[in-house]
Parts: sequence; C-alpha cells; structure tokens
Amino acid sequence: MARKLTKMLAEERRTGRPCETLVDADGTTALRAMLMELADNDQSALRAMVDGPIHGLMPASLSAWSDSETHRQWISKVRDELGRMMTVEALKQLRNNPEEGLAEWLSSVDGIRFVFQGIKSRGTDDEASLALASSCSVSAAFFDTVASLVARSL
Repeated sequence: MARKLTKMLAEERRTGRPCETLVDADGTTALRAMLMELADNDQSALRAMVDGPIHGLMPASLSAWSDSETHRQWISKVRDELGRMMTVEALKQLRNNPEEGLAEWLSSVDGIRFVFQGIKSRGTDDEASLALASSCSVSAAFFDTVASLVARSL
C-alpha cells in the first residue's frame, strides 16, 4: 500500500530530496490481513473500518471532493499558466499528438520550469525545488500529472 501523497510531498518539501520510501509497510500488512479475512468471507475488519474511521472522515472528504467551484478555479489557473508558458508550436504538437507532445514539453526547459515553479509555490527553496524538479521525485511526478491533466484542455 502506498504512503499518503500529502505525507510524501511534505517530506520532500522538508528535506529537499526525493522521497525514498513509497510503501507504507504497516498499511500493507493491515490491507493484506483484511483481504485474507474477506477471502474467508469475514467482513468484520472491513465493517469496523467503514463504520469507524472512514465514517468519521466522510463528511470532510465529501465536502473537499464536492467543491467543484474551487477545483474549476485551480484548473483554470493552471490551464492559463500552461497556455502562457507553451509556444504556439508546442501547443500545436500537443493538440496533434497529446502523449508525445506532452512528454516532449515536460522534458523541455519550459516544462521543467513549470514543475520547478509548482514545487517552489509549495514553499520549497530554489535549490531544493530544482533538485526535486530535475529528479525522479514525488513532487515532480505530481506536477507532471497536473500538467498532463490540464494540458489536454488547451
């Protein structure tokens, strides 16, 4: 089971280095135990989790996920920024061949600059932002993904 994205991003922001531990060993053990119980037709652990911690988290989670106006504003802001950063040729290539165009743009100076600025906007200093943007980090992957999702609407 993977560690929480927010915890990995915070770790990278705090250390300035790519996160080395992506797996939550305790969570993996608990999930395996629950799956084994389900295989034996025992739903007690699943039911306890759903009726306990998950039930308590649902209102706040639903509120956050259902805030479509805030999400629309975030997407529009990223879309507008990407539109300003991409050349006419890069936009054309992106529309003609989205996967290849996006991969090429994300590998370019402008793409790395976008990822760098995204990481920096989260409170990381210049040196750490550059290290995370130019390495195989959770932070770089997160901002690459944001760009990939939004770029399709350009």
